[in-house]
Amino acid sequence: DTSWVNKKKIIKIQYSHKIMAYYNSNATAKVLGQTNGHGRWTVSVPKAKPIYNLEKGTVEINAAAAEVAARIDDCLRKRSVEAKFDSGCAEAFCKTSSMVNYRISLYAGRSGFGGRSNRNIDNEEKSTGASTLVEIIKTNKGCGYSFQIERRAIINAAKGLESVTEADAESSLMGTNAKMMTIPPDLLDLYTPPTGREIEDTLTRVTDQLHSRHDNAVIFALQNVHSITTLDQYSSETAVLASKYIIGNYNCIRDIIAAVFTGHIGNMKDSENSETICNLSLSILINCMQALSSKRKNNNDDAGNSIDDYESRYFIEMLIPSLGVAVANYNKHAHTACLAMKCLCFMATSSSLARTTIEGTNIRSAVEGAKVYGSIEHLRLEQEANDTMRTLQSQLITVA
Repeated sequence: DTSWVNKKKIIKIQYSHKIMAYYNSNATAKVLGQTNGHGRWTVSVPKAKPIYNLEKGTVEINAAAAEVAARIDDCLRKRSVEAKFDSGCAEAFCKTSSMVNYRISLYAGRSGFGGRSNRNIDNEEKSTGASTLVEIIKTNKGCGYSFQIERRAIINAAKGLESVTEADAESSLMGTNAKMMTIPPDLLDLYTPPTGREIEDTLTRVTDQLHSRHDNAVIFALQNVHSITTLDQYSSETAVLASKYIIGNYNCIRDIIAAVFTGHIGNMKDSENSETICNLSLSILINCMQALSSKRKNNNDDAGNSIDDYESRYFIEMLIPSLGVAVANYNKHAHTACLAMKCLCFMATSSSLARTTIEGTNIRSAVEGAKVYGSIEHLRLEQEANDTMRTLQSQLITVA
């Protein structure tokens, strides 16, 4: 019957229109931050407390699960932690910029689901009503100390203590009267910074290691260079000298680092090692440009080789499109997008060739999208996007 067929088509069209209107309204509300007053993690019913013991260090919070989830949600955004939420299972899967992965689970406290006791629960608050158990488990081989800092910040936020910054969490973990261990001055006087020849030998070995097919070998090499070029880990002279060699493309190391980044930027979805390699590659380039920029400002001279010359054309034209891809993937790899935007800022302010290359890309729209996304999901992403937009405007860059 043709009339019945036509009627079914009309019903399908009307249903599809309703679905599209629903998703469009939800997307608009999310961008505006007006999802009916709720955050990203809306837990109405926590998980039932299991019969087995929960993870050691599980904390009981004197608040309902919905309130605890909202506090933790806000804490994760302020600490710029990538998070995926499963409200139905009362779980959050988190990843920090240092690649520490952990899971947060909310369980019903003693007022719900039988109130079974658990010897691993820290009853840090006197229960006066509904309570929630917060369990935090590290799920990879990331740094244990960094995980403890993250855990303390989340527990403080769940209690409503507002200690969400890394400095607050670290001081809370160590105690108010604890002092950081420092190297004695007499040992510091014995330190001899590496010579230029020693740095050359190190970079030569690193160049060979970066050709390895094994990701772990590449990561080890990049971590070595990252430590040398970081101003707050070695003497400033060592960082500046190593940065001169890298930006000057000694033994083609600058171009190789850019090529390593470009080669792994498309594999981050399937490989955590690729994401680590990309983040380390960008961090090294940022360290080098930052060290040379600081040296020029302090001494008012040319501290290193410029990337704005004929020999740098290959490096710039290879790197900037890949940086645009990294920024465009802000909703999947926010940490990498932050580093990519910071690298773009340094290149735009120091190289006219880079500015010309950026003009031919669609980076501005990606940065604007990252700013909107960061305002909801990731504080550092929002801040880096604002800085990038200001830099592009100040450099009179008009991006299509």
